[in-house]
Amino acid sequence: MHSPRGRFVAIKTVEQQAFLSLHRARALLVRQRTQLINSLRGLVAEFGVYIARGLARIIGFAEDVLVGEVLDLPEIAKEVIHNLCEHLMALHVRIRWYEDRLKLVAKEDVRVRLLRTIPALGHVNMPCWAVGRWCCDSLGDHRQHW
Repeated sequence: MHSPRGRFVAIKTVEQQAFLSLHRARALLVRQRTQLINSLRGLVAEFGVYIARGLARIIGFAEDVLVGEVLDLPEIAKEVIHNLCEHLMALHVRIRWYEDRLKLVAKEDVRVRLLRTIPALGHVNMPCWAVGRWCCDSLGDHRQHW
């Protein structure tokens, strides 16, 4: 018999799995926020309202809509855009909560403190490295960093 082609991976502790669940939940919300931003940008563009690229600009647009900025659009479109902006802001707040929680995890974990010396790793990516799993979409393909 020959050996299996797969690699053997160390079993993660419950704490390590909890760290990964925190990161996975944040990544899910970031993907949802990106989808919502793209949809919202496309929707308002159909009415001739263009929002510059970048998270800060779309968040600023959503804040303006929620405080009552008057858009020259049909009432139904205003309601839809208002609802989407509310949803965007709720996602944004929730993502910030996950990022704050990841910062706390980074401060508490000894392995994470050691990893702070590696360039390009931030508080969001470090918990993944600390548990020995590459789950960070923000840096792209991990092979390019070795």
